[in-house]
Amino acid sequence: MAETLLSNFGAPTINGIAAQRVLSNQILENLYQGLIESDGEGVTQRFTYDVSGAEIRFTHVKPVKALARRLGSTINGGNFPINANEGETDTFGIRVLDVLDDPIDLAQVSKEMIPVDLLGAYIKSYTDQVNLNINAVTVAGKYYATFIKDADGKDVNVIEYDGNNLMTALLDANSLLDEGAEDMGVSMFPQNDRCLTIQSKYRSTLLAKGILTIGGANYAYDIAKGGVASAGAEPRKSEDGFIGIFDNVPVHIVSGLVYKTAAQYLGLEEKDLKQVISCASSGFANVRGIAAIRDVKVIDHPDGVGVRIQPLTRFGFTVVPGYENGNAFVMEKGYVNPYKALKADVFTDLDLKIFEVKPVGSRVNIANGSTIATAATGKITVTAPTGSKIAAVLDDGKAVDSVAKFAAAYKAETHKAVLTSGTQSTISGISGKNVAVLIVAGDGTCYLTHVLSE
Repeated sequence: MAETLLSNFGAPTINGIAAQRVLSNQILENLYQGLIESDGEGVTQRFTYDVSGAEIRFTHVKPVKALARRLGSTINGGNFPINANEGETDTFGIRVLDVLDDPIDLAQVSKEMIPVDLLGAYIKSYTDQVNLNINAVTVAGKYYATFIKDADGKDVNVIEYDGNNLMTALLDANSLLDEGAEDMGVSMFPQNDRCLTIQSKYRSTLLAKGILTIGGANYAYDIAKGGVASAGAEPRKSEDGFIGIFDNVPVHIVSGLVYKTAAQYLGLEEKDLKQVISCASSGFANVRGIAAIRDVKVIDHPDGVGVRIQPLTRFGFTVVPGYENGNAFVMEKGYVNPYKALKADVFTDLDLKIFEVKPVGSRVNIANGSTIATAATGKITVTAPTGSKIAAVLDDGKAVDSVAKFAAAYKAETHKAVLTSGTQSTISGISGKNVAVLIVAGDGTCYLTHVLSE
């Protein structure tokens, strides 16, 4: 039971004299970005008007493989062609199963003692969380589709930034969308539904190593003054992240918090997503569904005097299978695909199908379900949830802070081992040094930590 303090405990004092403390009737709000990519700009919601079901199915008409011929030719030159084509279709689906519905409780005594509109503030905070999660699942879904396909040995649209002109890299990324998806009957992804997102920390690089190097002095001054991607643009950073038009495509910056949350949806470390600089996307390839009740339900609290807010929002996102190249990523120089590196350099029997985009609230909590113990002469024992894969590598400088860096270190280092849960193993050369331990749960959740070996 919480202790109630009604004395002047913690009150400010000046020269030993208690000073008055008053509570402001204004509230310090949390600030989150609004929805960054909207219908027809980087994503489409045209298939998702009815979101009452768990999955929305939509049909794709396969391209007809008709061949031109010449009349009068010896081969197939008659009045009627010798070949006939029968139309075929594919059916794809988007699951609308991710949900934000935790109730929010507000006791009447809290409302009376605090002179602010807590109810309104809590509802706004919930809306901010909805926007954050929808933005994050969109980023995560695009990343997953591209880099899982890459790990599977397929061609994807990924550009490695060389550190020079970032504008050129973004132009190249947008141009890759012009190559379409031939196997799916797309010769070029549409121009009018594209969006360029850029991680917020790279906005200055885009300006300094790109946009400000073109045009005259007045043009550069207008851009530098507004901090935007095009002269005359009105930035909306904290709303939808819009900062201007580039290569006839709207540019939106994405906050670090969105990328951090996207990493949680992927089951990766935050630093894995920090390798992403930008992504050019076509709404034609990316489908999103959002199901929200019109009003947030507020009821009397079942345990006493107060109210319980009962929000409910379901959402889902998918890249249409076969349309993965409707997204083109610009990555940091020397980036590592964590999925590809894990399978190639750490767990050669790793099944990539365990990975998926999944909310953190439904992922295995590895931190609470694992133990790590060390003993003299390099002995180490890791106990992890059933079905987990475990590996450890010497990392005395604790430089490994992502799954990608773990895989790179494991490839380069000789003092390492793949471990069996609950079984003591010995790794040479680690006594008295820091060891990086990676646990990959059966649902694809990755957990990275360090331990000082005895």
